Amino acid sequence: MIYRVTFLVATTLVFLFSEKSFSENLYTEGFEETSRGYLTEKSTIGNWIPANNSTKPDRTIEIIDREPSGNALKFLLSRPEKITSTRAPQWLIQLPSTIKDEIYLTYWIKFPEGFDFNSHGSLPGISGSSLNKGTTFFTNVSWSENGKISFMIRGYRNNKKVSLLPNFIKWDFNGFQKRFIPGKRHEIRIRQVLNTPGHQTGVLQGWLDGVLACSDTLNSGVRDVANSSHRIKYIDFSSEITSTSNSPHGNHMNSEYILFDDITVSNRI
Repeated sequence: MIYRVTFLVATTLVFLFSEKSFSENLYTEGFEETSRGYLTEKSTIGNWIPANNSTKPDRTIEIIDREPSGNALKFLLSRPEKITSTRAPQWLIQLPSTIKDEIYLTYWIKFPEGFDFNSHGSLPGISGSSLNKGTTFFTNVSWSENGKISFMIRGYRNNKKVSLLPNFIKWDFNGFQKRFIPGKRHEIRIRQVLNTPGHQTGVLQGWLDGVLACSDTLNSGVRDVANSSHRIKYIDFSSEITSTSNSPHGNHMNSEYILFDDITVSNRI
């Protein structure tokens, strides 16, 4: 199958949380205190700070209350009718300076019944850089055909090949690649340990519904010797379509969305 890559430019929303928000290095967000409805540039989950070239959410992010758990965050994956922007929403949740080399990120996710997995897309993950620099490496979860799950990594300086294009690491622990099931609420957990500069000592792990699905050390080289000060700085809480297939269903994404809930950030499991 041939895929036509259509990378999107992201709209960036940066949320800053105080050190106190991470009680014992832990932060949680379940959206229960957030007003229902579409988020705008005036919406407050933490402090919204527009980055360079950012635009309004354009009715693509919504707090809803139709889930059994209460409120949830709804991401619309393609632009609504009459909206001309092609940018996808992206949040950067800035982490406290005490978190540098190891982190756990957990969140719940649900694809609706009938979701079109002919497209490929990215899901929330971890990002970082050197001090006083923007994001230079990304560790995101991704989906592909039939809901297959992988890590999507970019900007890893100590790997054999460094490219602006992403590298994919399958969640296929024990030989079977894990998949998302439309209509089912899944728990995603990610662990990242940064490598010693110039060495393959980092760790990438992923759990699906509490079961270890990926444990990788060969592709974990975020830091080479020249970038020894790279550290974990953000949760890249975004979701977007990164490519579409040439199937008759691959470009009909006008109503596709994903639900997110119960974000947890910790430096231990």
